[in-house]
Amino acid sequence: MVNKLIALLIFAALLVFPLVSADLQINIKTLADHKVSVFVLANIDTYSLLESYHGLADGTGMYSTNYVGDAEEIKINVKITKDGETVILHKFENTFKNGDPLYLQVIPEDISDNYKKTEDEKAVIEANTSASENVTIESNDTQEQKDDAGLTGNVVENNPSDIKIPKFVYYIIGGALIAGFVLFFGFKMVAPRLKFDSAYKYKSINPVDVDKQLIDAEEKIKKAQEDINRLRNHDKIKQKEEKIRKEQEELEKMKRGEI
Repeated sequence: MVNKLIALLIFAALLVFPLVSADLQINIKTLADHKVSVFVLANIDTYSLLESYHGLADGTGMYSTNYVGDAEEIKINVKITKDGETVILHKFENTFKNGDPLYLQVIPEDISDNYKKTEDEKAVIEANTSASENVTIESNDTQEQKDDAGLTGNVVENNPSDIKIPKFVYYIIGGALIAGFVLFFGFKMVAPRLKFDSAYKYKSINPVDVDKQLIDAEEKIKKAQEDINRLRNHDKIKQKEEKIRKEQEELEKMKRGEI
């Protein structure tokens, strides 16, 4: 009976002990491939070592260990060494509650008692910055689309088919045509006088006929000029041009004696 009672007490102690003792995860971030020594101290004025852990940081500089004990608050010292020489020994001044995971960074000139919090805050800032940049880009894209739409609208509004040609343009065209006709007829009239026949003699020209033809041509040109001045659209200009062309052909036939 006594043996059974002792066995029950031992079994109960084994069940209760894990509940009383807290399991504290200690994560150390330091230099890659360096030896890490973690010293867990009691939270009292005098030096009282509870546990010490020693290991090698991996290629990313991470080292983790677990402290199991019933102390509610603890202090921690961390020493980093390489090839037997101390690189840094840091004694954290603040105390840590047992049970909450610790994220300690021990790098020369870069100490932190909670590097995870720092990294999380940095990630939030970067996310906000990225979101702000995306909003700016989307805003710029929207503005560019509006600008493109406005440009397209302006192009449609400025369709050449809707543009009215000023009257003075027709006058300029008519004047240029008249000047061209005068030069053409004048050259045709004067050129025969400058030509030599096969016997190096001037061809006979009847001055009366030439004068009459010149007068008729001048009258027709004058009339054509008056008609052009009264034109209001491009189609009428073409009609008058065709009429002048026919009259020009008739004049040529007259010169050749075909009429």
